[in-house]
Amino acid sequence: HTNADARFYYDASVGGSWVSPINSGYLAWDGTFGHEFNFIRETTDTSTNANVSITSLTICGQPTAIGCTSAVADGSHHVVEGSATIKFKSSMPSSLRDDTAAHEFGHYLGLGHSDHRSATMYEVVTEGQVSLHSADRLGRCQIYGHAHGYWGGC
Repeated sequence: HTNADARFYYDASVGGSWVSPINSGYLAWDGTFGHEFNFIRETTDTSTNANVSITSLTICGQPTAIGCTSAVADGSHHVVEGSATIKFKSSMPSSLRDDTAAHEFGHYLGLGHSDHRSATMYEVVTEGQVSLHSADRLGRCQIYGHAHGYWGGC
């Protein structure tokens, strides 16, 4: 991510009923007050953008997976530009799309799974997790820190 910005684009498979839930997913992370980080949706693919797509195929080698993010991270857990793909299963129930998108964009930030059952980053996505838990915000803060002008650490 350049200057704590994560650039991504929607490939041709993303449309219709998928745009709003995916937008909600990344905007949940952009809305965490005081953190130096932004998702930036681009309109075209470049070598630095993550590819977001919808597929009917098995993702992450797991037949039951409904979302999958793959990326290469550096020693600070920052995702290496151009290395990420974010995929969503086309057969996913619409009631889980916002929550799954928030979870997968958390992986794009470099976060792993949380032990907190109510966290967006809990290993099993359930409805109502698009609102970030304090554990989610703390994980983001530990990787990216606070924006200039804010005080208090993580």
